[in-house]
Amino acid sequence: YAGAYSANQGGYPTLQGPGAGRRDMYYSTAYGTGGVHAGAGGATSEGGSPGNAASYGSILRPASYGSGAGSGLPGGGALRLIVSQLLMVNGSLSSNGGGQGSSTSFGGAAGGSLWVDVVNLAGNGQITAMGGDVTNGNSGGGSGGRVAMNVTGAYTWNGAYRLRGGLSSTAAYCGSSGTLYIERPVVDATTPDHNNNGRYEELVINNEGMVCTNCLTPIFARNFDNQTTINFDRVQLGDLTNVEIDDGNANITLQLGQLHGSPTSMLYLGGARGRLLRSVSAITAQKILKTSIIVNSNGNLRAPSSISVWSNREPALEIYGRIQGVRDISVLPNSIGTVAFRASGASDLNPLGTYTLRNLTVSSRSRFVVTGPAGNPFLSTTLVVDDVKIDSNAFLLCQSSILLNATSIAVSYRGSLSGDASGYYATTGPGAGRTDMYYSTALGTGGAHGGSGGATNQGDSLGPSRIYGSIFRPFQFGSGGGSGSTGGGALRLIASTLDVNGTLSSNGGGQNSTAVSCSGSAGGSLWLEVSELSGSGTIEARGGDVLFDSQQSGGGSGGRIAVYVLSKYSYVGGFRVRGGASSSAIYHGAAGTLYVERPAAGPVARLDSNMDGIYQLLVVDNEGLFVQGTTPATCPTQIYATAGITSYQLSFYFDELRIGDRTDLTLDDASGLSFDIGTITAPTFTGILRIGGGLSSSNRTTVSVSLRNATDGGIYVTTSGS
Repeated sequence: YAGAYSANQGGYPTLQGPGAGRRDMYYSTAYGTGGVHAGAGGATSEGGSPGNAASYGSILRPASYGSGAGSGLPGGGALRLIVSQLLMVNGSLSSNGGGQGSSTSFGGAAGGSLWVDVVNLAGNGQITAMGGDVTNGNSGGGSGGRVAMNVTGAYTWNGAYRLRGGLSSTAAYCGSSGTLYIERPVVDATTPDHNNNGRYEELVINNEGMVCTNCLTPIFARNFDNQTTINFDRVQLGDLTNVEIDDGNANITLQLGQLHGSPTSMLYLGGARGRLLRSVSAITAQKILKTSIIVNSNGNLRAPSSISVWSNREPALEIYGRIQGVRDISVLPNSIGTVAFRASGASDLNPLGTYTLRNLTVSSRSRFVVTGPAGNPFLSTTLVVDDVKIDSNAFLLCQSSILLNATSIAVSYRGSLSGDASGYYATTGPGAGRTDMYYSTALGTGGAHGGSGGATNQGDSLGPSRIYGSIFRPFQFGSGGGSGSTGGGALRLIASTLDVNGTLSSNGGGQNSTAVSCSGSAGGSLWLEVSELSGSGTIEARGGDVLFDSQQSGGGSGGRIAVYVLSKYSYVGGFRVRGGASSSAIYHGAAGTLYVERPAAGPVARLDSNMDGIYQLLVVDNEGLFVQGTTPATCPTQIYATAGITSYQLSFYFDELRIGDRTDLTLDDASGLSFDIGTITAPTFTGILRIGGGLSSSNRTTVSVSLRNATDGGIYVTTSGS
């Protein structure tokens, strides 16, 4: 006890070594970045460290010195011990890098190497290869070193291993963790032996919870004596420890029996450091993943067929590359970290952007994200799942353009399946809003999609000319407003059964606090094709609200929803396509469109005007938000020929056209339109239907409406209509 066997500060001196730190001058003071060995050294207030690309040394047979800092003391030395019987450490066995000492300008040097071959290991002391600390000033801490323990007999060690990087007085300047490799006999069934070779092989990387902005410990093939297939029974990552497995010169396969880590640790498979990327594969038998994992574009993660994921940091699991072998994913309750499938990735051998699963469960207060290609509604990410279950207070976020093909989808009460605010950014899209300046404040008109965006106090919106998208096959994003927010995304959903008791949505973004001046963006698209639709929740594509803007920007327009039900319709919930509300009563966005096609059974059977057994309903409902402009047709919802099934449709049929409270709908197009409508209803008697009159007088053509049954509500027929 209290004895020491030390190679501390026996390595490379200042400014020397493969990972030597850099010296930065701050006026007349020389600050030093931390030395590099197993990981990155800490930066200084004047710039970054040499980085983790300079990492060197063997994980299995460490024999290299720790590099010196940019200023200060030497790195740790290299000590190899070969013990034929017993090594007992009750004091310390160490090869630490030099620290700051008495000088406030010194950086921390990197820890060195300890390579121990022993028959029996015992004791309760410490075995360390830590980076040098910087407790004052603006220099960087040193990287941790490398320790390898090869035990062939009894392993009764109860002491501690410490490989952390050097501390810094500033979190951004800490050093990264070193590596610990342990190989010892398998003594009983409780010791993992993934390779069935009678040896337990463990890799530990632990930065001991240091809040370090840039800390990262990389693993290259050269760290394993250029082996490209690497086997561990267990990999253990410590608190706030970041590890990247990557190599620009060789493909790497990492086979793991168990992957354990703190919920705040992070494992990157593959990376991007501006060089040729090779394949990086990790194969794990671990069924519960509590370590954050990012699979980059050149990475592959092979895991058991059923996995559960939970993490205390973002993300829990993020796939930019490939995930293989996984059929069932459960995001455990209260996971702070998100599970994300990105557009650049795929599962198994699928084309990029395609993932297949058997079961997907998102538990309470957890999130699963699927992203499509940003800014392009014509490209989508496809998720094929047998059963999708979204629990109460859980979120399945479908961002940009997503095709979700499932056998069964169940959204529980207060659960959410959402494409909200993932479409066109502010001032972009076919119906992008306009930015108006009011003194020094940027105001925005609302984004358009299914209807017109709201105006500002500086003038009308860009009007119905910006309305776009199909009533029957909606796939477009909602357009961004003139300032600040993003339109709704596009979600196409194909399922045998869809049960919505929570929310299914693609709403436009709006203003979320009094401190933000922004306009509302347009709702996106929901295209649903199901055999059975049930539930009592809400299906919506609303425009973004602007409720806190005293300068009066415009709300976004509603989006478009199309619902096709083939056999059974028992849904008793609501649909919403209203425009975004504005803090001023005259700057609301206009309504979008809802189209429902379902069997003409039950109460709607009497509305099947053409007696084809299918009930076809078009709803335009702004829920009492009256849209006003300087002319009667400045800001209504308008149906053009481009809103049809084909790219240019001149005739439309609906069993029922329903116009909501204080909702203004115009039917007009420069090529002329004809409508065959069974029944027109305006339940609150405040809806307005304008037949013709939505274009300038020079472009007006005949718009005709054939009405088969009686109507209730107000209909306004212009001089160009019939």
